[in-house]
Amino acid sequence: MVKDIRPQLGRKQPTLLIAAALVAMFFASFYLYRVFEAIPAALETASPTALMVTLGMMLIMFVLYTNYVITIFRLSSGSRKAWVGVIRFSITYTFMSILGTVGLSEILPVEAAFQGTYAMWILIAVVIVLILYMLTDNVRKFFTPGYADEVGLKEWAKYIAGIDPFRGKNLVIPEDLSA
Repeated sequence: MVKDIRPQLGRKQPTLLIAAALVAMFFASFYLYRVFEAIPAALETASPTALMVTLGMMLIMFVLYTNYVITIFRLSSGSRKAWVGVIRFSITYTFMSILGTVGLSEILPVEAAFQGTYAMWILIAVVIVLILYMLTDNVRKFFTPGYADEVGLKEWAKYIAGIDPFRGKNLVIPEDLSA
């Protein structure tokens, strides 16, 4: 049975997709700003180990932020790699924020960006809402390839863990579209 892909070629982007991603990007930008606010304190530290760890964490956060922004701007293309990237980066931001809550400075010789502040809790809430929104049916449908049948939430959860539910499925072009 050949699946007709014509209706999915012009699939409509979910209304709130870009707005939700831009809100998350705003909070990620704020988080990055707070991380880089710690540079003067890091430079004044007497311990070379603490300085290297702090600067290393700042570099990691900058790379994370840059990739997050690039992935957010790829969302409107309908790329499922962008979908999974946004979720993975959002989970990473949540993990980093929670790590800051329990005291990143107790694990590593570095101060958390905004340990225990309201801004951190707002960031966590916004990112969790973004993750939940990305898991809704209409958003997942937008990111389902035109050549594949829709799969359930369980299969998309596996994709977050690295198992692509659409891997190995071949594109079948109906004969009336190939001419």
